[in-house]
Amino acid sequence: MLKQQERFTTKGLVYIAIDRTSWGAINILMVSLIYDKRAMPIYWEILDKKGSSNLEEQQRVLGKILKVLSGHKIVVLGDREFCSVSLGKWLQKQSLYFYLRQKKVQMSRQKKEFIKK
Repeated sequence: MLKQQERFTTKGLVYIAIDRTSWGAINILMVSLIYDKRAMPIYWEILDKKGSSNLEEQQRVLGKILKVLSGHKIVVLGDREFCSVSLGKWLQKQSLYFYLRQKKVQMSRQKKEFIKK
């Protein structure tokens, strides 16, 4: 039998996804635990507005989960809504790994050269 903390880790990493969805008139920002190719919602907030979430809201929902998962190596996954330099810097400051999907046309810099992706 696995120890509790080993159940949801893959090679010592805990994968969580941040996502937002509209369900009718309800706008939900959630964090899910990724396990066995499934996303299980573990925290969510209903946003009191329409449209995308902002940095403050994203930090707030992720912060709730970081308290619970402290002591684990965490990888945060996010789609294009969460692809901001500010969020990336904040995640880095929290010592988190992250994969944030880039928009179709994105400029990135490698060794002082710009590359169109």
